[in-house]
Amino acid sequence: MRILTVGGKMLTQALRAHGHEVRSLGFPGFLDHPQDSETNFLRAPGEARLALAGIAASFAPDWIIQVDDSSPLPHLGLENIPIPKAWYALDSHLHWEWHRHYAPLFDVVFCAQKNRVGDLGAFRTGVEWLPLCFTGEPAFLPWNGRRHDVAFVGTLNPAINPDRIAFLDRLKSMGLPVHAVQGPCDPVYRDARVVFNQSADDDLNFRFFEAMGNGALLITDRLSHSLGDFGEPGKDFLVYEKGDAGDLRAQVEWALSHPTEAEAMARRGQARIANTHLIGHRVARITEALAHPVPGPAARGPLLAHLAGAHEHLSRLELPGPLVDFFAAEGRRLALTALENSPSEPYARLALAQLDLEKGEHAQALAWLEGADGDGVPEYRRRYLFLRCLLIAHLGRLDQARILIGGGLREFPGDADLARLGRVLGA
Repeated sequence: MRILTVGGKMLTQALRAHGHEVRSLGFPGFLDHPQDSETNFLRAPGEARLALAGIAASFAPDWIIQVDDSSPLPHLGLENIPIPKAWYALDSHLHWEWHRHYAPLFDVVFCAQKNRVGDLGAFRTGVEWLPLCFTGEPAFLPWNGRRHDVAFVGTLNPAINPDRIAFLDRLKSMGLPVHAVQGPCDPVYRDARVVFNQSADDDLNFRFFEAMGNGALLITDRLSHSLGDFGEPGKDFLVYEKGDAGDLRAQVEWALSHPTEAEAMARRGQARIANTHLIGHRVARITEALAHPVPGPAARGPLLAHLAGAHEHLSRLELPGPLVDFFAAEGRRLALTALENSPSEPYARLALAQLDLEKGEHAQALAWLEGADGDGVPEYRRRYLFLRCLLIAHLGRLDQARILIGGGLREFPGDADLARLGRVLGA
């Protein structure tokens, strides 16, 4: 199969290893193969679009696969390229607000987080759970040959993750020093008896698979989902309550004081990873799905409307000014084009209302909301009510805004946006 990948170095390498003809486009520093090309979307989004269109035209792939690299995704004009497209969304627990509007663009969508499949499926059907995996080669080093009792590899910048640094400090104060470093994880985990995991937001992360794949005993924080799909807690890995340093210390102390049982547990965990959760297993599932794609992307009008919604959301993030301007301009262009294809498309009008609200054009924003309640469809109706309340408040009609917020919360009890606005306005 001829495949053009956008991002996702690990998947690109694995597809090549499994015999597919692959060309790839990625950020600078991505290059490690003659068929790789680089482009800096964050600095020159227009040039990046031209680069992708050129590769697609010359290479003529059977599929384009875009992989989430947990950054503002390169919105590269894929909607204008008549080639089947797939997307592997890895970090939808962090970016669900715009990921779900990006999903309708694709013929096939995979989501790495089981508990976020519904979010990604809000505006399309057929999103498939495809968890992360171990990208290395399982090889078990007996515990008596390992140097570190407890290890952790991850971001250690207190400005980025202050809770993690505080947690490591608590462990140290309890007499449990951890070999904590940044950088490549495999050499560290192959040399550690125990690896503890810490999720960002109830997510099943790469560290889960990396620790087990390298034969360390994984002690992971408890998640609301998925753990039972990868083994039996207490048999294949251990679980501690998130944020509870005392619980983690107790689990580690048990493992280190029962090395025979703990090493056997680590071996069972590694066997589970080796049998079903390597990168090769994921490539096999992806290529199988591409051979039988269902159900296909959304119709043109709704597709463009939701692309507009993704761009509009990204325009409100803390990004470099030129990139914010790019996302805002593209969001407006896509929304207006969507209305040309489907004049009553509600999400296009909602995106335009938000964009005009950000510019302070409140009357025009309110005009876009007329007819944008989506005929009661909850996903549209909720957004419509919030924007209407916000705009009326901006116009100084605070009493009316409070009444509308009360009605909105009766219709959607517990809605976080409406509740937050209500607190601000004293509703």
